[in-house]
Amino acid sequence: MAPDVAGLRLFVKQGGCAGLSYGMRFEHEPEADDTIFERNDLRVFVDPASMDYVEGSVLDFEAGLQGAGFHVRNPNVVSECGCGESFRT
Repeated sequence: MAPDVAGLRLFVKQGGCAGLSYGMRFEHEPEADDTIFERNDLRVFVDPASMDYVEGSVLDFEAGLQGAGFHVRNPNVVSECGCGESFRT
């Protein structure tokens, strides 16, 4: 990770055919009300509204034939859309 990047922001936004979707972006600093998770030199920032949806989730980095990226395993999800891009809690 670049020295000027402090962590990865995980957030939930309205969208997709199931109603909610995840967003991620690198950020320089957390917000004052963020929950901050740290493991293996990675910091993850989650805002309070998103935390309601992702509480208890596991964030994994997966690499495979279709590419590499972060994947959220969320125990709060009751259904996902067919393409796996959005979810409902």
